[in-house]
Amino acid sequence: MKSNILTQLLELEKNELKAWYDMSDKENDAFYIALAEFADDNQTTFKEFCLQQIPSEETCLSIVYEAITKKSNSFNALVFDEIKRVIQYSKNQKEYENIDTLLWNFDLKNMYQHDFQTYTKIISYLISEIKPLQEIDFNIIILDTIDYYLIDFEKDKDDKKKIFEEWKTKLEQMLPLANKELKEKIEDLLEIKKISSNDLKIKLILFALFIAGVVLYRQFFK
Repeated sequence: MKSNILTQLLELEKNELKAWYDMSDKENDAFYIALAEFADDNQTTFKEFCLQQIPSEETCLSIVYEAITKKSNSFNALVFDEIKRVIQYSKNQKEYENIDTLLWNFDLKNMYQHDFQTYTKIISYLISEIKPLQEIDFNIIILDTIDYYLIDFEKDKDDKKKIFEEWKTKLEQMLPLANKELKEKIEDLLEIKKISSNDLKIKLILFALFIAGVVLYRQFFK
């Protein structure tokens, strides 16, 4: 099974993953499940295999990352390590153009639900990687990745919203040093969340007005 599934991965990697993209969604999903099951049963071997792969979009890691985040909850620590490895590799190589393609193969919805602690570590790490005076292309990619990973906190408990406010404050503190492009990107990200928060307030106000109307109706027309 080891040689079979990992050999299949390396075969799919050829010709810029053409064979993978030629497969149907159903076939892709079946492969994700098989790979996640193998990974769960052979965690050490699987982690070693990941570390042997260069973190670039042309490798089979894009398949690996989707499989372990969509079909398993056993590799959250590895996911965090791989996100850091992708970013550090791109910084060392000074190649930022396509790292978002690889980073966006991580689907963090399951992690958000089942391992919020690791999820917050990932977002906090990404924010810490933004340096207003460094490569603008890198900063923009990291901001886009944060935007992609963020979940709608408005539906959750106050402790989760508090963490988002802490992230928001850290981003706001970068604005004075940011150039025009980075500043606009940060403001866009913050505005998206601000609008979301305002929408919630409007809904609460409308609901309160509705209740008040019902009370007045019952008083005058009962």
